[in-house]
Amino acid sequence: MTRSGFALSILAVVATAAWAYHMNYRTKTALGQVDRLRSQIAAEREAVEVLRVEWAYLNAPERLTRLVARHNDLLGLEPMEPRHFDEVAAIPFRPRAPAPAADPASGDAAPETGAPEPGKLTVVVISESVPPVSGPVPIPRPVGWRLE
Repeated sequence: MTRSGFALSILAVVATAAWAYHMNYRTKTALGQVDRLRSQIAAEREAVEVLRVEWAYLNAPERLTRLVARHNDLLGLEPMEPRHFDEVAAIPFRPRAPAPAADPASGDAAPETGAPEPGKLTVVVISESVPPVSGPVPIPRPVGWRLE
C-alpha cells in the first residue's frame, strides 16, 4: 500500500508540475499578445492624432480664405445668404408614371409583373401622405465629428 501511495503522490506532483508549466507558458503567450495589441493601439492613436492635425490644417479658415481668393475666378464661389435656402416643398418632383393600359386585342388587363421594362427608369413611391416640411431642412452632422 505504501508503494502504491508513494507512486500516486509522485504521479500527482509530476502532473501538477506539468500543468503549472503549461499555464506559465500560456500566460507568457497571452501577455505577449497584450503587449503587441497595446503597441498597435498606440500606433493607431498616433495615426489618428496626425490625421486630426492634418484635418485642422486643411480646414483652417485663413488657408481656405487664401485658396478661395486664389481660385475664385475658376470656382465662382459666393458667400452663403438666406436666399440660398428654400423649403423642401419647393423641389419639383417628377410626376408619377401612368398605369399600363389594358391590351385591347386580348381584352385582359395588363399583367403586373413588378419587373421594370428594359431601358426605363423605375420610380418607387413609398408614401404619398408625407407632409411638406416648412422652413429650411437641417443637415445632419456626421457621427463622430467634434467641434473644437
